[in-house]
Amino acid sequence: MSGKEVLVEDKLFSTLETTVGRLAASPRVLLADTIGFIDNLPSATLDAFRATLSEALECDLLVVLVDATDPVREFERKISATQREINARYLNQDELENLDERKIMCALTKIESLTTEQLAEKKSIVKRHGYSSPLAISVHQEIGLEGFQDAMLKQLFGKTATIKLINSETGRSIEGYLSDVYESGMIIDKQLEKNGDILVEVWINQQSLARLVSNSNGRIEVK
Repeated sequence: MSGKEVLVEDKLFSTLETTVGRLAASPRVLLADTIGFIDNLPSATLDAFRATLSEALECDLLVVLVDATDPVREFERKISATQREINARYLNQDELENLDERKIMCALTKIESLTTEQLAEKKSIVKRHGYSSPLAISVHQEIGLEGFQDAMLKQLFGKTATIKLINSETGRSIEGYLSDVYESGMIIDKQLEKNGDILVEVWINQQSLARLVSNSNGRIEVK
């Protein structure tokens, strides 16, 4: 989703280093690809894993990716191990009491290899473990990626904003302001009105939106 190449290798510790990339489209969302949650680790290796996993738990949105092709027993074991590591090992008591306030999503990967019935069974397991709306994606066949991205943006920014770019015969061109919006957010839809104004629906955080409005000399309005 960021266009960044990462090492894919089925070896313990081969991907211990966290990889960070920017979401290919604006807004400026950084995606940190860290290691998975592994159970039954030797105590000598826990500190190294703590340092790496601490980044995941400091994020604005934690996305748990689960290989949907795993056998049911292994699939459920991994879900349980992930929850145990998050809940028991890495969250303090105050964070545990406010766990619902933390933003956590779950996505099932490699769904192109599953039947409809198998996918339904895996989703049911995930829901039993507290993830009410698991997503289903396939990177290789590009299934569900747009919806996955939209779900992340909705969790991070809430609803999209609708703004009006006001056309004017003097001053900066309306295309310049539209360029600013493209740089600051992700435009979902735009409509050109008869008077030359442009209505834009955009994913954007409140700080960036406020900056756009304040720097527009009255040429950008929030609807």
